Amino acid sequence: MALAPFVRTDGPGFHPTIDRDALLAEFATDRTGPGLNLTSAARLAAAERARRTLPMERYERRPCDLFLWGIGPAPDPRITRIGGVPWLPRGVDWPDLDGVVPTFLCQFDFRDSRDLVGELPGDILLVFVADEGSLLLNEPGSVGCRWVSADASETITADEMPEPSHPFEFVRAWGARYRTCDYLFEPGHDDDEWIEEVCVLAATKVGGIPFSLQLDVEMIEPGHLCQLVSLQACGGVRWPWTDHEAPMKSRLEGAEIDQEWPLKALFDAPNSIYRKDRALMIGDMGQATFYANADHSIRIASDCA
Repeated sequence: MALAPFVRTDGPGFHPTIDRDALLAEFATDRTGPGLNLTSAARLAAAERARRTLPMERYERRPCDLFLWGIGPAPDPRITRIGGVPWLPRGVDWPDLDGVVPTFLCQFDFRDSRDLVGELPGDILLVFVADEGSLLLNEPGSVGCRWVSADASETITADEMPEPSHPFEFVRAWGARYRTCDYLFEPGHDDDEWIEEVCVLAATKVGGIPFSLQLDVEMIEPGHLCQLVSLQACGGVRWPWTDHEAPMKSRLEGAEIDQEWPLKALFDAPNSIYRKDRALMIGDMGQATFYANADHSIRIASDCA
C-alpha cells in the first residue's frame, strides 16, 4: 500500500499519523482553502497555513485528534474506520434496532486519545444505523452502539455479517491521526471574521470542539467524545485520500449531460468525488456528535447545512 509522504506508520500509537511539516511541504504551492470538510490533506494544510498567520493565541485551546482518510485496506482493522467489517468480537451481538438489522457505519478507536477522553468502558466504539438517514434524524431506535475491546482474540468475518434490512452504499475508509486543537472562538476584535473559520475544524475527530453550522459553542453538551463529519474528497488536488495520489474530479468537461438529472454524470463518473462509494453524506454535508452519558451509553446530536 502506497501512502502519502506526510503519513507516518512508525510513530507511537496505533493509528498511522500525519506529519505536520511534511504535510505543509507537500502542499506548499497549493491554494486550496480550508473549506467546510477536512476529508483531504490539502484542506488541512490550508487550515494550518491560515492558523500560522493569525493571532490564534487569543483563544482557549481544546486538543483533538483529527482524521484524514485512506480508502485502501486498513493497516489495522481496529483503528478508526468507516464501513467494511467491524471489529466485533465473537460473542458480542450485532444490534437489533426494533426488528431492523442495521448497517455497520463506523468505529472510533480511542486508544491513542485516552488523554482527551479519559476512562471509557472499551477501546473502540462501534456505530450501527437502521438506514441511510438514521444518523441525521437520530430517532429513538435508529442508531445502535457497542463498546468493545481492541484485545479481542476472535472477531467476526465478512461472511458472518448479517444482511442489513435497509442497505445503502457509502465509502469504506480508514483514518490517519493528526494531533491538533480547536479554539474556543470569542469575538471581540476587528479581524475575527477571518479567524473564526479556522478555529473549529470541520473534521472527523476525537475531543476538541464539535463543528456545527447551527449551534453556538456555548450550547455544546458535556460528555463530548467524538464527531463524525461527512466525507467527500477535495477535487483537483493531489492526495485526495492518504493512499490515493491522483486528483479526483469535482466537475466534468465534455461529458454527455442528462438534462433531467444534470448531476447524474458526476455521480456515475469513475473518478468523481460525488460517487456514493467514495463519499459518506450525513444529510447535506452534515455531522454527528457523540456524547457519553454517566452510564457510558451514547447520545448523539446531528445537524447539517
